[in-house]
Amino acid sequence: MAGTAKIHDLLRVLAVITAVLASPSLGQEVLEDPSSEKAGSAVSLYEAAVTIGEYGLRQGDPIILVAAARSLIRIGGNYRATGVRRGHDVEGTGKPTRSDGKRSTQARQSPEARYLAAAVVHAGDDPAIALMIDATLAARARGRSDGPGRWQGPVEQRGYVELEVEFRGAELAEVFVVGDGETDVDLEVLDQVGTRVCKSEGDGDREACRWTPDRTETYVVRVTNRGKVWNFVTVVTN
Repeated sequence: MAGTAKIHDLLRVLAVITAVLASPSLGQEVLEDPSSEKAGSAVSLYEAAVTIGEYGLRQGDPIILVAAARSLIRIGGNYRATGVRRGHDVEGTGKPTRSDGKRSTQARQSPEARYLAAAVVHAGDDPAIALMIDATLAARARGRSDGPGRWQGPVEQRGYVELEVEFRGAELAEVFVVGDGETDVDLEVLDQVGTRVCKSEGDGDREACRWTPDRTETYVVRVTNRGKVWNFVTVVTN
């Protein structure tokens, strides 16, 4: 038990460190040129913050949840895909979903919104955590226009969404996808002639692709929902 408590305390510290690393001052320095190699670190920070947030959900820890949400908000991001296409009738995994095929549109929330909502539930009457939540909500209201490319939206059951995103040659390209935890989501990246350059097909709805293009080119980022209900997905690119 003591060892588990120490690990939990270390993850709390890691959550705070991640929030600090994603602070506006550092973010503006690193992300000034979104096409630079340094911009890829924003995708890695986003992925780390989501991992921490999911741990916070499992543990019911409001401090970790707030820190993760604050990290995602500070990293920022805007929509930089040049085209969006949707499709249906893809092969499913047959895996069960929590909602048995019925979901409310109210569940369509970004990761930071889910973490903050859970933090409110777990904070109880703690005034210090309430202040942290209020401050994070205020930061969310202000928002940021810089940061990595980010697209959010529902991917319907047994359907997919395709985003056209330009990546620069000879520089690390990164794509990270996170869903709302409801279904199995897969990720693949195709070049202009339809050749797959990267794929990530895990059992959940967190996937990542990293590769180095030979030349500057517009790629198709395809996110496929294998489940029987829709999944609200966030796609982050450098």
